[in-house]
Amino acid sequence: MDFTRMELEELKLTEIKNGIIVLTNGIAMLKELPDYGKSTVEVLTHEGKVTYIEDLTKKKIKI
Repeated sequence: MDFTRMELEELKLTEIKNGIIVLTNGIAMLKELPDYGKSTVEVLTHEGKVTYIEDLTKKKIKI
């Protein structure tokens, strides 16, 4: 799952089991974490604002 843009009010109404939330300039970006795997996120900023999010998450399937 990719990052999803949400308004801050929506976060109150959303049930998040496990996730990453990036807040910048009054905007929330949400990514739910997979059940298994390694999650790596690279966040770039410029002038105090997030300008780029690179999701390097690798999913694993438990057999």
